Amino acid sequence: MSQPHALKPVRISAPAARPVSVEEARAQPSVGSSADSELVEALIEAATAELDGWSGHLGRCLVTQSWRFDFAGFPCASRLRLPLGDLQSLAVTYVDPDGATQTLSSSLYRAVTDALGPFVELFSGASWPATASRSDAVRVEAVLGYGAAEAVPAPICRAILLRVGQLYNLVSRDVALKKRVVEGVGSREWDVAGAATLVTDRAIASLLSGYRRIPL
Repeated sequence: MSQPHALKPVRISAPAARPVSVEEARAQPSVGSSADSELVEALIEAATAELDGWSGHLGRCLVTQSWRFDFAGFPCASRLRLPLGDLQSLAVTYVDPDGATQTLSSSLYRAVTDALGPFVELFSGASWPATASRSDAVRVEAVLGYGAAEAVPAPICRAILLRVGQLYNLVSRDVALKKRVVEGVGSREWDVAGAATLVTDRAIASLLSGYRRIPL
């Protein structure tokens, strides 16, 4: 197999900040300076989650965060692709045939990013070590994201703000939904409640079009 089977990625550490602030969201006419800060924070988190990380539409991380990727082994080819961008740093460990955890020497590989995203590539003449037969035989722990909140591209931040405005218009008219949002229940309930989705909103789709990663 050229790319080994992978388990679902796990986020190790969350971003220290959101890409946009409550003040920026309140500056929108659709939200307003008198909007409840707790509600606005919850909407920013929900709108960001639609784009960020493993379940996000963009296939990349925004503000710096750490993720774990587990694979059933090393690939037959020289490249081990990672399912998320944008890569800052990584470390690779594996379980050898005797069941001991080993660290893959950084002298054997380098981290590279192309149009499809980041991958671990063996140096010329190097080879992957043997691993145990298990679903998590190889583990990559990676730091991902554009950097601090201010490093996230402006079009992405603008798309998040527009989405917050859409959601605010919805929940401000629905007391029950507002309560669920503030309590963090069902951040994916917007479509069920009738909110406009990213794929049908032309302005948001246009802002994000240059930032979606090509699917593997």
